[in-house]
Amino acid sequence: MSLAQIAALVIFIAMFALIITDKFERQWVTLVSGGLMLAVVFGAIMHSGSAIIETLNLRAGTRRRRERAAAPASTGPRSSSWPA
Repeated sequence: MSLAQIAALVIFIAMFALIITDKFERQWVTLVSGGLMLAVVFGAIMHSGSAIIETLNLRAGTRRRRERAAAPASTGPRSSSWPA
């Protein structure tokens, strides 16, 4: 196992234990654990900014906006109930 895998496993086990013991609210435990995963595993150990961006999926929102801007506007009646 690599150091990144070991660190991720330790963070996960600590998160699981804190959720089970119910000492802190679940959303805070999960938020802090996710932040630690991004900062420690992806940032400090792997030195991979692209892994952080892929994990957060930041490009998905910008891609959808670009696709909407590039698509021609529909002037006729819509044939489906799905939002455009």
